[in-house]
Amino acid sequence: MYWKVFIILLLASGMQTGYAQKFSFTGTDTAMHHGRGNVHFLTTLEHYLSEENDKPISITQLNTEVSGYILDKLSIGGSLSLSIPRGNRYIIFEEFESNTIGLGVTGFARYELLNFHHHNFYLETGYGMLFTAAPFPYGGTHWNFTVRYGMGYNVRLNSGQYLLFGWRWMHISNGTGFVPTNPAYDGNGIYVGFKFVKNRR
Repeated sequence: MYWKVFIILLLASGMQTGYAQKFSFTGTDTAMHHGRGNVHFLTTLEHYLSEENDKPISITQLNTEVSGYILDKLSIGGSLSLSIPRGNRYIIFEEFESNTIGLGVTGFARYELLNFHHHNFYLETGYGMLFTAAPFPYGGTHWNFTVRYGMGYNVRLNSGQYLLFGWRWMHISNGTGFVPTNPAYDGNGIYVGFKFVKNRR
C-alpha cells in the first residue's frame, strides 16, 4: 500500500513543478549540492507496516543520518535510528506482544537516478544492526541485522535545505543459523524528512 502512496505523491509533485524544470539523465546541477565536497545532514520520520499476516506489527522510526558524495551522484553515509515497534506475533492461534523500543545503526549508499533543476529521484540501499529492549519479534533476540532498500524524491526548498519523501522496504532478522529461532520481520514503509547541506569547499 505504501508504495502506491509514494507514487501518487511523486506524480503530484512532478506535475506541479515539471513545467519549469530542466531534465537530464546525466550531469549535475550545482544548485542541488549533489557533488563531492558537500556534507548532508538528514532527519526522517518513517512508518512501516508488516507484510506478514502472523506478525501484524507496525514500526515507527526516527532516523538521523550524515552522508557525503564519493562520486557526483553517488553518496555513502551512516545513520542512527530510534525504532518503536507495536503489534503482536501469532503462533498457533496464540497472541504474543512484540511491543518494544530499540536503537539501530545503518550504513547506506544512495544513487541519484534522475536529476531535475530543483529536485531529483534516487535509489538507495543499506545494511545495519538493531538492538531492542525486548526480543523482537516475540521469540527472537535483542539484536538483529537489518536490510533496507527503497527510492525517494528530493525537493530543494532554498539554498542548502531540502524536503524528502519516499518508500522503503525493511528486513529485520537475527540470521538463520546463528540462533535457534529467527522470526524475521519484513515491512513496507513511507518516510518524510528534512535535509541540510553544508558545503566544505
